[in-house]
Amino acid sequence: MQVDELTAEVLAFRAGFSTAVMATADAAGHPEASYAPYVAGDDGRFFVFLSALAVHTHHIEDRGEVSLLFIEDERKAREAFARRRLTVACVAKFVARDAEAWRPVMDRFAERFGAVVGVLRTLTDFRLFMLEPRAASYVRGFGQAYRLAVPGLEVLAPLGTGRPG
Repeated sequence: MQVDELTAEVLAFRAGFSTAVMATADAAGHPEASYAPYVAGDDGRFFVFLSALAVHTHHIEDRGEVSLLFIEDERKAREAFARRRLTVACVAKFVARDAEAWRPVMDRFAERFGAVVGVLRTLTDFRLFMLEPRAASYVRGFGQAYRLAVPGLEVLAPLGTGRPG
């Protein structure tokens, strides 16, 4: 498969999700797995709108880091050990309600997720974060793992095999 075809596959795979699994950690490094609905920006960034009541929100505020996972439905996967997956390590930045980007991003949330976003917009405990990709990889299956350019998720090169030195 050519690089352009692989890149198109990566982008189509990511576009098939309305939520992302999120990995965060507290200040001591204790991990937390959760998920959140997201919208993608035109520039390759992701946005999540999170409640301050959620543990992952505190982790993101404290550390400014989050890893996103988009993974193939296990019921559709041919092999449980080789599910297709896209992982994107991001730096998180708070977007204030009075910021220029806030309204257009929230309008995208409303378009994608419907009327519930109108209610959530009014709740002051909800916070918008921009997630800027720093590194990404895509796994198609056994022996088919690729390093991706960020923020565009273009396929750069196959990932090496074995453990690093």
